[in-house]
Amino acid sequence: SPFLVGKLQSGAYCFRSLGTTDSTAANLRINAMGEINCRGRFGPWAQFLATSTAAVPGGDATGSEILLQGVGSGLYLYVDKDGNLAASTDPRSVRIQQVPLAAHLLTKPIGQLQRRWQDEVFVEEQR
Repeated sequence: SPFLVGKLQSGAYCFRSLGTTDSTAANLRINAMGEINCRGRFGPWAQFLATSTAAVPGGDATGSEILLQGVGSGLYLYVDKDGNLAASTDPRSVRIQQVPLAAHLLTKPIGQLQRRWQDEVFVEEQR
């Protein structure tokens, strides 16, 4: 599932699911039980710190993969063997790729979602 990505002033990242267009609580999060869902807002459970694996001893020298660690949970986000998002106490890398939206996806609802989410990120940063 594609996500909009927002970077907060703290340096943490939030990921908004494009599959959820009508809720202000639609950010990816790892909750206190280690479960992953898209019902977060901008609190620590929905914030992730990103580290290039190139910066980790023995990591991917090309830097094409990153570690995403939940700020609130301390758990690492990864994609399991079935292609689902999962959480781990051990650092597990993920490959993130920026993909331009196809013209047929640039519909009015997605454009509105992106603008509304950018407004939410701005308001959150003003707190």
